[in-house]
Amino acid sequence: MNHAMEAATVLEVQGVTHYYSSGLVRSRRAVPALNSINLQVYDGETLGLVGESGSGKTTLARILVGLIRPSQGKVLLNGRAILGRTTRREKRLRRRLCQIVFQNPHSSLNPYLSIETSMSEALASAGVPRSQRQAEAVRLLASVGLDKDVMSRRPAAFSGGQKQRIVLARALAVSPRVLILDEPTASLDLSVQAGILNLLLDLRRQYGLTYVVISHDLDVVGYMSDRIGVLRRGRLIECAEAERFLAGPERPYSRELLGL
Repeated sequence: MNHAMEAATVLEVQGVTHYYSSGLVRSRRAVPALNSINLQVYDGETLGLVGESGSGKTTLARILVGLIRPSQGKVLLNGRAILGRTTRREKRLRRRLCQIVFQNPHSSLNPYLSIETSMSEALASAGVPRSQRQAEAVRLLASVGLDKDVMSRRPAAFSGGQKQRIVLARALAVSPRVLILDEPTASLDLSVQAGILNLLLDLRRQYGLTYVVISHDLDVVGYMSDRIGVLRRGRLIECAEAERFLAGPERPYSRELLGL
């Protein structure tokens, strides 16, 4: 698909640069973690972003959901800037439109809360009435392949793959339009990775989601993505349709990643 012609832009990055300061004053010679990133994400697509450790992938993921404010540049969600000083209402709207799923599901869930309480908190933030939260939690958990018996248990009772399913159900509780998936299978056993990837594809179809998949694993990104971008030393050096990219990327560094 030619996304630029057939789908609206849902998420846009304009000239984003970010420095991490060491000390009170940033050196003028400091190398930016991200350098002049320009990127569009189209409604309903999966954009994969790959790069080696230190390429800026996770920094970009955190900027996309507003956890980090970049040194320069803008991020637009549905055409509205999501950075800067915003009202509480606008921050809630941003969280509802764009959610992030981190690579480690173990640290994404409060170990002291039951799954029902954890889901109820997410549903409350989405404005779901208290009387409807239990039924909605059961529905969301079923959509990720878990039955209602998990509701009374705490995170320690579950495997890594089950925890990732719960984390996904929590993210869906606020009816997001975009999910940022930061290394979604990196901490999981190989035996469960395929199940999570197929679940993500099913959820994208079921809920009409847009994904940004950030990973160092080209197999994961190639399996999931409509387009693939490559980050190197904080720069986006290439972005192309997945089929064309996997057949033969333009940049030498991208070819190295593919082993070509």
